[in-house]
Amino acid sequence: MKDINLKELEKRAWKETFGDGLWDILLGVIFFVPAVNGMFIDSDYMMLPIYFAAILLFVAGKKYVTIPRIGLVRFGEERKNKRIKVVIALSVSVIVLLLLVTMKKGEVLFQADGFPFGSLIVGLNIFIVAGVMAYFMNFPRLYLYAVLLGAFEPLTALMERAGMMSSPYPVLFVISGGMILYGVYLLVRFIRTYPLQAEER
Repeated sequence: MKDINLKELEKRAWKETFGDGLWDILLGVIFFVPAVNGMFIDSDYMMLPIYFAAILLFVAGKKYVTIPRIGLVRFGEERKNKRIKVVIALSVSVIVLLLLVTMKKGEVLFQADGFPFGSLIVGLNIFIVAGVMAYFMNFPRLYLYAVLLGAFEPLTALMERAGMMSSPYPVLFVISGGMILYGVYLLVRFIRTYPLQAEER
């Protein structure tokens, strides 16, 4: 009974770590940056510094916002291993995404017999990585993000080919922007739900 209670408490604490919205904001930024870049800036060199800054803000948010409110939870080896796998999956995803975006601009592997296979590859990469992260993180709403982000690239590519739109970036802008806004909403709610004690301020 004690082991069951400990596992249940660990499960609740694990889920609570996603209640601050910081993961939603970080993942939203990862896709928001290429959308803004494609629509307004068109400079791939600006993407990596922004990603680096976003990761630093994510870590700072966990350290200075989340942990002071719910404490530092020490998870078992199983969940620690899952966190490592998530970090690896996210890192690989960002690298692959940047490579595929570069290939797309060079029109490498992205058109074959008129079908945008490259866009399908991008979508599958996003869907698989996000789905794997959702599974290992026990992060249910990430499955929704996996579907939305994974489907947008091939669908918008087909719509472009059909003359229904000229660029996929506005769609990505809306989806990723929505993720960021929802993350901000969760962060504000988290701060209000778990206010700092007077002696911690």
